[in-house]
Amino acid sequence: MNIRDESARCLLCANAKCTEVCPNGFDPARMIRAVRFDNARCAAKYVNTDICAVCDGKCERECIHPDFPIRIRKTASALPACEYTDKPSLEIDFMGIKCENPFFLSSSIVAGNYEMCANAFRMGWAGAVFKTIGFIKPDETSPRFDAIRKEGTPFVGFKNLEQISDHSLEENLSYLRRLKDDFPNKVIVASIMGETDEEWTELAKLVTDAGADIIECNFSCPQMVDEGLGSDVGQNPDLVKCYTECVKKGSSLPVLAKMTPNIGNMEVPAIAAVKGGADGIAAINTIKMYFRI
Repeated sequence: MNIRDESARCLLCANAKCTEVCPNGFDPARMIRAVRFDNARCAAKYVNTDICAVCDGKCERECIHPDFPIRIRKTASALPACEYTDKPSLEIDFMGIKCENPFFLSSSIVAGNYEMCANAFRMGWAGAVFKTIGFIKPDETSPRFDAIRKEGTPFVGFKNLEQISDHSLEENLSYLRRLKDDFPNKVIVASIMGETDEEWTELAKLVTDAGADIIECNFSCPQMVDEGLGSDVGQNPDLVKCYTECVKKGSSLPVLAKMTPNIGNMEVPAIAAVKGGADGIAAINTIKMYFRI
């Protein structure tokens, strides 16, 4: 008997009688439903196959199928071993890196130092994309926000004005090392930004040596005040390809290219990044929004 075909005969009753009359408190209706919808490996959690094998079949006698009852006991005896656990795994494989779940801190003020990332890891986050680091150090203190007003409404949100990390490169590399030492099973993504070919390659080497698992190339920050940085790069496919190649030259780690949405067609630089060797695309950075105040 093909249990998938047998389950397809079920009428999927509401308040199914087969479950209602089960003397053992099992849920044969849920079992049949699980098989029908291609979840046979979890179906056995709703019954006990050994007990069902010797049961007198009251559930089947109560089945209202107009042809003949669903063969619940035979279905139960043919189920594969139950693979259900009370704590289903959220584990994923991301570019060849094992991640305990798909939840990561973004490269932002919430992932700007050791303690922020460490606290997130302790709470169960699988990884963090550390705040973008580089040889550049912005003059102002980050984060910076601007309260947005609109049409007489005093406050409708925050505008992101933050640049890259205001910590020194040495400090940030020490944070990465410490995080990897203290949380070896967590995934550290190092977001980097350089100004020249040589800086992109050197940064890739440095974060690899510091224990990063993945490198993210920030081709997208809309707040950089100097030319040739951030979204200036992301809007130039030739630079995106070139700098991606430079990063791949400095490291064997998987590389993400972070795109800017502030461009007519984001596919163009994304394709350029892949041609440069990027293993994945990170989309997206801050969307610039303009309000008439």
